[in-house]
Amino acid sequence: MSTAPSGSENSMGEVERRIEGRLSVTERSFDEKLTNLRSDLERKIREELDREVERLKLTVGAAWKVLGVAIVVIVGAATFFSIKTAYDVDKGIESAAKSEVSRRLDTEKSDSPSKRVLARALMDSYMLRLAKADADTSRFSSPVTLDDISAEQILDVVKDEQTKEEDFQEGVTVLVRAQTGDSGTRVFHALVSAVRADGQDFNWLNAQPSRRSYILTQLSRLDIADLVAASKLIIKTEPDPSLLRSAIFYVQQHGDRDSAEVLESKFKTTDSTDIQSAILLALARVKPTSPVLQEFIAKFQEGKADLAHLRAFSWIV
Repeated sequence: MSTAPSGSENSMGEVERRIEGRLSVTERSFDEKLTNLRSDLERKIREELDREVERLKLTVGAAWKVLGVAIVVIVGAATFFSIKTAYDVDKGIESAAKSEVSRRLDTEKSDSPSKRVLARALMDSYMLRLAKADADTSRFSSPVTLDDISAEQILDVVKDEQTKEEDFQEGVTVLVRAQTGDSGTRVFHALVSAVRADGQDFNWLNAQPSRRSYILTQLSRLDIADLVAASKLIIKTEPDPSLLRSAIFYVQQHGDRDSAEVLESKFKTTDSTDIQSAILLALARVKPTSPVLQEFIAKFQEGKADLAHLRAFSWIV
């Protein structure tokens, strides 16, 4: 025979049901707030990272400032949420921060902001060292050396067609003038390919004759057989005056009698007196007995030479 529940037991049951209902509502409300707060924190982390990247200065340690800011925000958030569900909050924040920081600091990608910042800072550092070395006239001045890792990083800048011309020129200057280690041979092979504008890394330079001209000018003190061949091909095929002058000058410095044929052919086909003058100077160096050069000298002595070539003649005689 069952016993009917007393009034006090009914009251207790009702109280428990009310408490459970309120707890359920409270938990749902808390979960919703937690989700909103997590979203707000992730958004604030991204905004802070964006602001830091915009304020980055060109120093080697600048990129790590971004990571430091992210860590501070994450640690602060984790401390604030030191509650029962902090594990879930931490994971959400950690995931968002890792993704954002990884994107910002991924130096494997050519469009990574940190890669551009670090490369720019690296080149600035070496340009300052080169300037200091130039200013040091003492007998015991040390040459500027370029380690292999830095050489590869700067070479990546030169390869990137998104690189601004100023940065491109500084990168080439550092690669040519600083003493390189084991990577030196590969660096110079790459620069020769850049002058030729061939290969996957440098075919875009076909549309950038001024950059090819700059590389050739910077390398003019170095006798590289492949560059003599590349310069002769440029003289034959390229119309850009700046690139032509650089190629003619390189042949003048390092070419031999076999280079005279391409110079003589260009002299006869070009209408530019500036290019013709450069060719005459080169011929005087590589083949003084060139018929083209001897004909010019004879005309000059007879007073029949083009006055535009007077500057060239003054150097020749």
